[in-house]
Amino acid sequence: MLAGKPGRIFLPRIKIQIQLDCGGICAFPGCNRRVDPNDMTEDKIADGIEAGDCAHIYPKSTRMIRFDPTVNPKFIRSRKNGILLCVTHHRLIDNKKNMDKYTAVVLIEIRRAHVVRIAEKECAESKSTKKLKVNVYTCHGSGSFAKMILLPSGKCKVLVGSILLRDDERYSTRGSTRYLEAPYLARRRLETSDKIKVRDDGRKELLEDHEFESPTAAGEFIIGKPVNGYIVWKDSRGISLGDIIRESLVFP
Repeated sequence: MLAGKPGRIFLPRIKIQIQLDCGGICAFPGCNRRVDPNDMTEDKIADGIEAGDCAHIYPKSTRMIRFDPTVNPKFIRSRKNGILLCVTHHRLIDNKKNMDKYTAVVLIEIRRAHVVRIAEKECAESKSTKKLKVNVYTCHGSGSFAKMILLPSGKCKVLVGSILLRDDERYSTRGSTRYLEAPYLARRRLETSDKIKVRDDGRKELLEDHEFESPTAAGEFIIGKPVNGYIVWKDSRGISLGDIIRESLVFP
């Protein structure tokens, strides 16, 4: 996968997730360059940020090395198939001369070790801080109002008392071409276990905290239709989660 080729790059929200997983640092062993796969600016360059890429471990194209027809296309597009690299090391792993050295298995292990190292570093920094501030993000509009926090694991937690929008028949009806399975299965599961109550106005209230794999999954659970979680969740200043993550990675 060559950086920037049309049809071969990750979606913007997936790129943010990969940046977050890798801590804004090139994952190649021993590199540790601070990199950004987005457009470079003078401020980034002045702060020591270099251009980087969200590289595919398994590529989409049959012409690229490491292509495997047995790999699920959903995995190919997912954050777990992405590894943040500086331009130099991205070219290195995609060079056909190195195809036997940098196999998918090797890159998966490089990514895993780097993500663990970043998580351990962040955990150590948190423990050294006497009082750790936890940012609460809100999602509201059209009658919904929910609160969410990000967890060290990369997941997120929607907090008790959050108000969900009414079921949208366009997305809640099984068999519909627009059926949104995951959030409505979560709603039904929590309803049957009495962890959601239906209010007099038809809206639903969460009776205990609930974890989700991503901000987008949490947002769709609250709103009941397809959303970008990195846009709908905002902090007390009204700044979106996506913008906050970009800012924290570029200016830590």
